[in-house]
Amino acid sequence: MNNFVLKFALISFILLGVSLCVHYEIISRLELVFNISTFFICYAVNYFLALAIFIVIDKIRVNQTELVGYIFLFGSLLKFLVYFTLIYPIFLAEGPLTKFKFLFFFIPYAICLISEVTFLVKLLNMNEKNR
Repeated sequence: MNNFVLKFALISFILLGVSLCVHYEIISRLELVFNISTFFICYAVNYFLALAIFIVIDKIRVNQTELVGYIFLFGSLLKFLVYFTLIYPIFLAEGPLTKFKFLFFFIPYAICLISEVTFLVKLLNMNEKNR
């Protein structure tokens, strides 16, 4: 793993960590009942999928820059497949799907997406300068 991927991993981890703490605090103050393990699973799944996708993009961009966009789109599709096959059934087993339960997945997804796009732009710009 190169320094750029490590930087992505660290910054994404910090952003998600801060988000998780703020998200947890808001839910606690609103006194909403929720399954804490599902909450943490949503954050962890989004982080590890984003990291895996970014590592693949970093490896591919050197020789096959034209595939980077497709890998990024496939990664987003993969995240939603994981959501609908693994996380959504857990939500349903816990009762009806509410907005705040949906946000368990969507907030870390959005943070990871923003982080991925930001680093992907930097990565592609570095790739362009190296040509």
